[in-house]
Amino acid sequence: MANLNWAYGLAQGVKGVADAGAKAAEDQIKLNNQMALNKQIGDIQLDVHERQAKADELRRIAAEDRRIATAAKLGKDINEGATGMLNTSDAGAINSQFGSNMTAADAQVLTNNPAARKAYGLPEDTESMQIGRKAEMAGMLGGTKEQKELYDRQKDIETTAYQRSQTKNAEKRNDILEAEIKARAERADALEVLRENRAIAQTNAADRSASIAAATTGLKDARAGVEKLQSEVTRLDVLAAGLTISPEAKEALDAQIKALRASIKSGETEAGRWRAAVAKYGNVEIDSATPGPGAARPAPAAGTVIGGMEFKGGDPNDKKNWMPKAAATATAAPAPVTPPAASARDLYLKAAKELEALKGGLLMPTPSRNKDAIARKEAEVKALLQATYQ
Repeated sequence: MANLNWAYGLAQGVKGVADAGAKAAEDQIKLNNQMALNKQIGDIQLDVHERQAKADELRRIAAEDRRIATAAKLGKDINEGATGMLNTSDAGAINSQFGSNMTAADAQVLTNNPAARKAYGLPEDTESMQIGRKAEMAGMLGGTKEQKELYDRQKDIETTAYQRSQTKNAEKRNDILEAEIKARAERADALEVLRENRAIAQTNAADRSASIAAATTGLKDARAGVEKLQSEVTRLDVLAAGLTISPEAKEALDAQIKALRASIKSGETEAGRWRAAVAKYGNVEIDSATPGPGAARPAPAAGTVIGGMEFKGGDPNDKKNWMPKAAATATAAPAPVTPPAASARDLYLKAAKELEALKGGLLMPTPSRNKDAIARKEAEVKALLQATYQ
């Protein structure tokens, strides 16, 4: 009996062990199945996410394509509409002027054809006008953003055009002012030449010798002035070549040299006038011209003033006996043939050059700028300019 119980207990123990093993195996199978299922679910979810991402990208690309297509169509509609507006306006203007029946389609040939537009009396179709029509058409088609961008662009173009026109107007005003200054100077020179010619025309054979003396003196003075100016130009050329100076100072120095050369040219012109006077009244070579009359002519009384020259007595053929007199008092004597005095214009030009040199530091003993000196010189230039063109 005891053995039977033992055997039964053993059998129960073995069965328990077997049941536990089976249960563990079953749990393991369930776990494995759950893990496989979870993996399948994860793979499916990942695939869904990837597919969703791809779908989103495709939708984005499609939306961008639609946006581009819509913008392209809107742009095309805007351009065609703006062109249609221009053609309609051109046809209406031509029909009104010539009594014709031109259509907008007929006026298409005038687009981008400035010569044809001008022939029909139509205004120039500027870039600003073109953009303005496009902006108007964009608003009509509901393109608010495009309309604003076009109006902003039109504003930029008009601003740039205005600035350019202002610059051109300023340049034109400067050209007119320079031309006016030149014309005034030429008129002044012409008046001076006229005065000289009148004085020369009044001179007759009786005072020819005095005219020759005055002309010879003027010629010598003019020659001396030219030689002095040429010497100064040479000195400044050497100075400019041997110094290392700032661009502003170099520009001022070059302006001085240019002004001196202009004065040389003016002096040479003046010398030419005196040379012509000597040749006209002396009918001799310049270098051999004699200021006195022929020996057979009676000598004038001492103290006689003819042509700005006072006779001191003695041989009238000896030019040493003739002295310049600033204010002639002799009666019936012609106007002195003397070089013109410095005009307000000459003084203004001289002061302006000195002001440029002061601002460039060329005339300053130290590199520092004397603001008071510049202010005084500017006031002087302004006063001379007003005196010149009053």
